[in-house]
This record gives sequence, C-alpha cells and structure tokens, in this order.
Amino acid sequence: MTDALTGKPIQGVPVTDGYSYAVTDYGGRYVLQGNSNSRTVYLSVPAEYEIPTDADHHPAYYKNGNFGDTSQKHINDFQLTPRSSVSDKFTLAVAADIHVSSDSDLSKFSGRSLPDMISTLDSYCTGDYSECITILAGDQMTDNMSMMQPFKNALAGKTVGGRRHTFLHCIGNHDFDAQYFNSYTGSFSDNIARTYVAEKTFVDNFGPTDYSLNIGKAHIVVMNNMKVTGAGSNSVNVTFAFSNPQLEWLKADLDLVENPQDKVVILCVHVPIMGYETYTNFTNVLNELKRFHEVHVVSGHAHWLRNHEHTVTAAGGSRIYEHNLQMMGGMWWNTNLSVDGSPAGYGLMKFNGKQLYESVNKTVGADMDHQLRVYDGNATYNSWSGNAGSSSLHPTGSYNWGNNLKGKFIARVWNADADNWTVEFVKDGVSYPMTRLSGQLDQCTFGYSWMFHDCPGGGSDAYKLNSDNY
Repeated sequence: MTDALTGKPIQGVPVTDGYSYAVTDYGGRYVLQGNSNSRTVYLSVPAEYEIPTDADHHPAYYKNGNFGDTSQKHINDFQLTPRSSVSDKFTLAVAADIHVSSDSDLSKFSGRSLPDMISTLDSYCTGDYSECITILAGDQMTDNMSMMQPFKNALAGKTVGGRRHTFLHCIGNHDFDAQYFNSYTGSFSDNIARTYVAEKTFVDNFGPTDYSLNIGKAHIVVMNNMKVTGAGSNSVNVTFAFSNPQLEWLKADLDLVENPQDKVVILCVHVPIMGYETYTNFTNVLNELKRFHEVHVVSGHAHWLRNHEHTVTAAGGSRIYEHNLQMMGGMWWNTNLSVDGSPAGYGLMKFNGKQLYESVNKTVGADMDHQLRVYDGNATYNSWSGNAGSSSLHPTGSYNWGNNLKGKFIARVWNADADNWTVEFVKDGVSYPMTRLSGQLDQCTFGYSWMFHDCPGGGSDAYKLNSDNY
C-alpha cells in the first residue's frame, strides 16, 4: 500500500477478502491467509484518503480475481491519494430500488432521475459539505443482468462540483443472477453457498457485497442482508439474514475503528431492519453498531418511505435511526409514485462530525421543499375497469377516504417523523393542529395504481401498504 503522490508506504490500512482482515505494516505490506471462497481483495479506505476510482469514476478500492486456491500466492497492490484537505463534514446521497429491466427503463433513469440527482448534488454539496458520495441501496436491476453493464455505463464519468463523483453499490434481491445460478453445475451445501454463486455477476460489475470506508468521523458499512434459497427462471428466492461469517466479518471491521464512541456509523442494506428484527442476526448487527456515538441505517426494498427509531441505543444516548427509502424509479417506471404514495425520489444526508446534521428527501423533478400532497376527503377514485384477470383479489368499484374524513382534507407528508414532528394547518395566521392518521391507506395512490397500471410488477396486495397521513 503506497501513497500515490509520494510513493511512500502507508501503514495501518485495513485490507480484507470479505472473511478476515489484515492491516498494513510500516512498509505498507499485508498478508491475508485467504479463504477458499475468496474472489475479491479490498480495503477499508481511511478518512485521510480519496476513494480510489478508475478512469470512468467507478470505485477501484477492490481487486477481483480467483483467490480461492489458498496454496497460491497473490500480490494485490493499492495506491491511495491523500485528500487535499480532511474535513469532518460530508454529504451522503442514497437511492434505492431503481429497477432497470429494459432499455426503456434505463433511458428514463439516465434521462430523468440521474440528471436530477447530479444537478441537485451540484447545488447541495457546497462549502463545508462539498465532499459527497452516493450509495445505490439495492435492486439496481429487475432480474435482467444484461442491463447491468449499460447501467454501469450510465453512471460513468459523472462529476459533482467539478470533482469525480463515486457511486457505491449495495446488492438487492433483484440484483442476483438467477440464470447464472441455474446454470451452475456444482453442489450447494447451504444458503451461503447459493448466495455466493448468485451474487457473482454483481461482484464482477460492482465489487464486494460487504465492505466499509471512512469519511471524516463517519464509518460507512455496506452489507448484503439476504440469503438465496433457490431460483426460478428469472429471479431468485431469498430469506432475510446476516450469516454468522458476515457477523464475524463485521465485528472484525468495527474493531479496527479507533474511538467509535466519538464517531458515527452508517449501515446501508437493501432489506430494512425495521419490522424484521427477528430475522437471523438482524438485532445482533444493531448491537455491534451501538458502540458508536450515533448509528444510522439506510435501507430500501419495501418501496415506501419511513423513518424509524429502533429500541437499541447508541453510545451517545440516541436510538439507532433507520431511513427506509422509497423507489427511485416510481412504480417500475410506470408512474412517479411509490407504493405508499410518496413520490419517486432519494435521500440526502449531511453529516457534521459524529452526528447527522440534516436529512432531506428529494423528489425527482420537484423542488427541494416539495414534501406533501393534499387530498380532498370527499374525493372518489375510480379503479381499473379493464380485464380483472383471474385474481379474486383484484379490486373493483371506487375508492373513498371514508366517512370520518368527509368535509376534511388529508395531507400526505413524506419523510415525516411521527415521533418528533408536529404538523399544523395555518390559516390567516391561526394554527390548527392536525391529527395523525396512522395506518391510513392512501386511497388516491391505490386507486391510481389500479386504474392506470393494473398492479404492474407486483402481486394483488402490492399497493395496499398503509401510509401515515395528517
């Protein structure tokens, strides 16, 4: 490990193959015994150095190869470029569930959503918060692996504020390669082995599925929290879990962070932990993270927008906080709505030292302050009137807000925090408190999704998710 400017060795850099860790010595050297499943060697980039990138600005903090033969010696050298200035402030952008499955989807992403994000970051990541990275939190694809390279090409060469912009990747259930899995001729000992095979195409294009890096006083960890149990012709079947080897890797990773009680940790996963705490090692992972002053989890998968405080408390006294993001592509690029009525968008977070300073949810194609939609409680939404197919659950008739909301209006507020926010209606300088309708179905979104799109890409209950309205 050497300094790209001086050529001098760099000591103390953690290097891993996803199973164990080594740390570079005074000569910049490291030795990993390796694992029979090792196919990627990579480092946890120190805060004092830039994230390595290739000529197209794709992350280059890892090297892929056939490292499974532990009797062979492999040499993997890395060069790191020192940051011109080291700051404790930076911006993190996260987008989830892009769901590209065709050239048409990619055209909408690269022509609408991606330019919106880059333009927003250009104006948002300024001054002390000019340092910026983006994580794509899973389901970049919708099972069509032939779109992975074109999708990667669409991300190439992007800049924010005149600087190279890096997109990091988290694997989602639709990013596993079912066709490669089905063509595999070996035997599977368990779901860990099935996952290892199914994730190969993702790793070949985007790098390791479990990795970390450091910016300022933040330690960012990205992990896969799904295990493949089998596959159909186009998609895999998954269960939600962190494996025991993953948990051990995470412990080793966090143990190398100095003074975690004075830092913030950010965990990015695809499947939310909120609501799934009983799944294998989900709570164990939270308990490992709580050694940090502040803990934030960022997730996707559910296609809705939620903020949630976990019961586990971090070292600084605040509860672990989860930001569960909506679909960036809307309902599979058929509309700009996610399934709960929140608009297609992405999250922006500014971190100041060991704390989250600001969190904003940005709607694609709207101003930064676009955060609510108002409905007439007397409104009626007509449902799909075409062929209902064979599903007995296909809704018919019309959708209304219910008699208790007649003569009133309903404010659909996204990215709200029910525990910490108060929503008021102000008229002629007089404030009127609004009552939170927890679990209220967004009748407009539900009716619209059936009326125009006949529940595309999901089951008959796909759009019956409740919303929090006022």
